[in-house]
Amino acid sequence: FDLSTKLMQAISLLVILIVIEPLLFAFLVPVGIPYLAFQWRLSRRQFQELDSRIEKERRMNYYNSLLSNQTQAAEIRLLGIAAELRRRWLLIMDEFSQIQLRYHRFEFIGGTIFAVLSVSAVYLAMANAVETIVSGRLSIGDLAIFASASAQLRILVERSINLISALCWELFHVKRLREFLGQTPVEEPTTGKAVKKLQGHIQLVNLNFRYPGATQATLNDLSFTIEPGETVALVGANGSGKTTTAKLIAGLYPVQKGELLIDGKDIRSLNLKQFHQHIGCIFQDFGRYSTSAADSIAFG
Repeated sequence: FDLSTKLMQAISLLVILIVIEPLLFAFLVPVGIPYLAFQWRLSRRQFQELDSRIEKERRMNYYNSLLSNQTQAAEIRLLGIAAELRRRWLLIMDEFSQIQLRYHRFEFIGGTIFAVLSVSAVYLAMANAVETIVSGRLSIGDLAIFASASAQLRILVERSINLISALCWELFHVKRLREFLGQTPVEEPTTGKAVKKLQGHIQLVNLNFRYPGATQATLNDLSFTIEPGETVALVGANGSGKTTTAKLIAGLYPVQKGELLIDGKDIRSLNLKQFHQHIGCIFQDFGRYSTSAADSIAFG
């Protein structure tokens, strides 16, 4: 709305100025269009830069949360790593500051060039208008109107271009948001065989699993059997797939290749919503609910 208002004002002023001195239009357009292209490209580059540093921003926020979270306070103090966490946070912040400074410098240089060229265009047109007054085709009053309107027009053009640049910046975010909202969610199926009672017989047959975007599979042809009432521990190095296996058995991840049988039935054929009511999990990253002890027990 602000942009539309400014454009209407600019067009009104432009009509008045063209009547007095048509050359102003010929001077301002070659200056305004390159500046608009410059601002648009700058917005696009800044958005791409912002998008590329998401991982580092998350890491920086993680360091900040460690230093401000009371749960970690005692451990961080005992290990003496607060200074190291601050150092890492500052390294990333300094990198971001340098990038931001570079873009501010580009914006300042581009804005300065536009200001010099646009003001020069106004003065060139005004000089031509003065010559017209000397020849008697225009009056002093026309020159006063021209001087005031041309100065306002230059400011309006600059503000309109900045608004268009800001609009482009927002549209980049809207486009990314639409892409995100357009993704098909993986919904938990509510259909399948009813699960009324489980005996606890679990069998994995040549089970394979790879996380999206990973170059290597986490599980390769994994096979073993757990009998009802049997206690089993999965032992292995970090990243070997212990938690992944547990989440597959719990029906939290879909089976990609191979078979996972619960009491002889393929887990993919079961009603997972009912299946989840028959199992209990305590994960290494478990939830702490800020409620009463009674509520925390009742949630389970």
